[in-house]
Amino acid sequence: MNNKARYHKEWKTKFRQVALYLMGPGASFNIRSNKGGWGVLGEVTLHSDRIYIQAGGSCDPDEVPDKLLIRSCDGLTDYTGGQNYYIDASLTAAQIADKARSFTCH
Repeated sequence: MNNKARYHKEWKTKFRQVALYLMGPGASFNIRSNKGGWGVLGEVTLHSDRIYIQAGGSCDPDEVPDKLLIRSCDGLTDYTGGQNYYIDASLTAAQIADKARSFTCH
């Protein structure tokens, strides 16, 4: 498995855990994976009614970003949301969920 495939698989798994900690079972959310072209890492996004968290965005497929973009949003069709914040990507799923709670708009 190449770096990009491993990165996307790991973040999809971690974002499912974040969603469980943050919203509980049965919550409405989606996880998207945009692998981009051969020269970029792409992004993995957790998007719910109140929060948008994105891992990725590096222009180098071998360079793993050390920050997550996080912002509040108003529904699953809000792709611009509130102010952008960045948190440490090395946090556990529970820690990411705790940080995300402080950025929700409701």
